[in-house]
Amino acid sequence: MKTTPFFSVIIPYYQQKDTIAATLQSVKQQTCQDWECLLVNDGSNDGMEAVFPSLTGGDARFRWLNNTRNKGANGCRNTGMAVSNGQYLIFLDADDMLMDHCLHSRKMHITGREGTALLISGTTAFEQDPQTYKGTFLCTPDSYERLICAFIRHKILWTTTGATWEKCFLSGIGGWNEAYPRLQDVELNIRALLQRPAMQYTGEADSFYRMGTFTAAKQQVALIGFNKLLRDFYPPLITGTADTAISEMYQDAFQDLITRLLRLHQQAAVREMQAWKDYFMETLKLINTDDEDLAKVAGYLYDTAS
Repeated sequence: MKTTPFFSVIIPYYQQKDTIAATLQSVKQQTCQDWECLLVNDGSNDGMEAVFPSLTGGDARFRWLNNTRNKGANGCRNTGMAVSNGQYLIFLDADDMLMDHCLHSRKMHITGREGTALLISGTTAFEQDPQTYKGTFLCTPDSYERLICAFIRHKILWTTTGATWEKCFLSGIGGWNEAYPRLQDVELNIRALLQRPAMQYTGEADSFYRMGTFTAAKQQVALIGFNKLLRDFYPPLITGTADTAISEMYQDAFQDLITRLLRLHQQAAVREMQAWKDYFMETLKLINTDDEDLAKVAGYLYDTAS
C-alpha cells in the first residue's frame, strides 16, 4: 500500500545542469526519509531528462515532470503542487541545497503542533562554496502586520526554501501568483500573512541559498514586480483596516517601497525605458497619489533622470 509522504520538495528547473546534481544530492542524503521530490522541467532542452535517473540513483521518490502551466518558476511550482502527495511543501530552487538535517528538523517542529500552516526556518547564503557563507536569513516571531511591512519594504525575512507550507493552506490561497516575473515570494508571503496563518519558527538555518548576480534583466523584471506590489496591495491594506496606527504603518512601508523603486530605476541599466516610466506614473495614479507628489515624480522621471 502506497504511503503519503510528509514532505513534497518541489524544484523548478530550466537549464541548470551545473548545479542541479548537488541540489538533488542534498535531498537524497536527508536523515529524514519521509519525502518525495518533484523536478519540474520548464522546457529545458539540455538533456537533463535523460540523465535524471542516474542523478537520482533510481530512487522512486524522485519524479520528473514537465511544466504544463505558464512558463516560469511560479508555473513550475504550481504544476508540482497540483500533483504532489505530501502534507507539507518545500520549494527548492535548482541551485540551492538542503542541509542534511533539514527535513528531520522541520518535521520535529511540526509534529505535535497540528494546524501549523507555515513553518519558517533560516537559510545560509553563499556564492560558490557553501562552506564560505555570506550571512544567514533568520526570522524571529513578530506580528502579522510587522512581517507584512518588512516584505513591503523588501526586507527578506526568509527565503523561498526557508518556508514550509501546509499544502491545504497554500492551495486554499491560490498557490503562487503566475503573473509575477520576480518578487513572487514577496507577493506570496504578503498574501499568506494577510490570512493570519498558524506559524512556527525553527530558529535555525537548515538550507543553503546561492547568491546570484543582479543582472540588467533581473533589474527590469524587479521594476515590474515592485509596481505590481503597489497595485495589488496598497489599496486593500491602506483602506482595509480601521486601526489608524496599522494603516499609518502600512503607509510608511509603501513610501519606503516607492523610494526603493525610484532608486532602483535610477541605478538600473534600463532607467531610460519610457514604457516603464509611463507604467509607474499610472501605478501612482491608481493608488491615488496626490497631484503635488505626482508632479514631483514626473519631474524626476522625465526631466532629471537622464
